[in-house]
Amino acid sequence: MNNYIFVLLLFFVGVSCEKETEVAIPHSASQIVVSSILIPDKEIKVFVSQSIYMLETEQLPISNAEVSLFSNNQLLEILSLDTTGVYQSKKVKTQSGQNYSIKVRVNGFDEITASTQVPYSLPLDSIQLKTFIGTSDNGISLSSLDLFFTSGDKQLSYYQYNCHACTDSINVFGSVCVGEWFSYDAIILEEGDIKSKLFTNKLFNSTNIKLNLNFEDPTGFFFDSDTANYTLSAQIYSLSEDLYLYQKSLNAYAESTDNIWQVNNPPQIYSNIKNGIGIFASMAYSNVITQRVLDQTK
Repeated sequence: MNNYIFVLLLFFVGVSCEKETEVAIPHSASQIVVSSILIPDKEIKVFVSQSIYMLETEQLPISNAEVSLFSNNQLLEILSLDTTGVYQSKKVKTQSGQNYSIKVRVNGFDEITASTQVPYSLPLDSIQLKTFIGTSDNGISLSSLDLFFTSGDKQLSYYQYNCHACTDSINVFGSVCVGEWFSYDAIILEEGDIKSKLFTNKLFNSTNIKLNLNFEDPTGFFFDSDTANYTLSAQIYSLSEDLYLYQKSLNAYAESTDNIWQVNNPPQIYSNIKNGIGIFASMAYSNVITQRVLDQTK
């Protein structure tokens, strides 16, 4: 059955007139969707579903697939159905440096394949805070945080920083966390967006790296508060290349929804699934460093 959207066209040529036009939206062929992010020392989980027509909302997880896990072309395990649409390893846990691939078989569809090489974690050595470095456009005091880490990677590698500044619970307001950070560091500017949390080692000129970040002091969001202490936390994710490209495409897609020139032609979401769509990728976490910051206005 054909589906239609009725579009109202207004033309202003001397006087306005209306024309009702039928636009047919064809059903695109259904595809298998695969989603899995591997993390060292964790069980491997793969979510398998079926794409749906754009005007429908019901999700279609698949519970009759055969999902095979390989490493270096050797079969490791046929994953077991854990919950609806989720297939999980019972014998294998992810290891850094290993190359994993999957084959997904679903009746009526071509065999789906994908692979990823699990990165090693990038240890975070230390952090250094500087407060009251300026004022943001919102009139809130700015602070900066330097992340120090050691990189031994000689090949192109991909990362994401994950930093937060969260206040103690303040009166009836509760706790406030600052999750939006920005940076004018060349490593971040290479990504083309000062708010990007993604970066690569392309500009690393030594093994000892410092990454400078800026954020609004979370205590600046409160007035007449009894306490303005907060806790900083910092961590670095090592990403597989496919996860890096997937995250960049998600960021570009999110930005396009606010761009009137791109809203009808959004960027395509990256996928590394052969004969399907989705993502099969991997990441590794660094250690987490935290620091208590006491109210410096008292």
